Amino acid sequence: MNRTQNNYLKKATNDLHEAVQELNKPEEDVVSYAICKFSQSAINNYLRGFLLEKGITTGESETMEELYNKCLSLDEKFKHLDLHFIDCRAGELHNDQYCSEVETVSKCHSAADKLDSILRSMNIV
Repeated sequence: MNRTQNNYLKKATNDLHEAVQELNKPEEDVVSYAICKFSQSAINNYLRGFLLEKGITTGESETMEELYNKCLSLDEKFKHLDLHFIDCRAGELHNDQYCSEVETVSKCHSAADKLDSILRSMNIV
């Protein structure tokens, strides 16, 4: 594993951990926006780390959807990851209103957690 890839995967793991920490706060202290943003960042970095593991470099402007499609073309395990509900998948990572809906935040975090599990099953994380 090269240094850049390791950084993507470490950042993704840290972001997922931060989202979980936020979820574990008392209900009145939970900030759904933070959970959503940490989860989105984890997804983005996990996808980039996987691609780098496969020798594919990514551009900073590539969207989550583009990264996902590249990953899917390399391994069918990614078909079990559902990102269609994430509005930000087309690069709209600043959509604050989207990140305030409880159902959306939950799905976003679940997707990040699922991606973590997929990569762990491949021994990448």
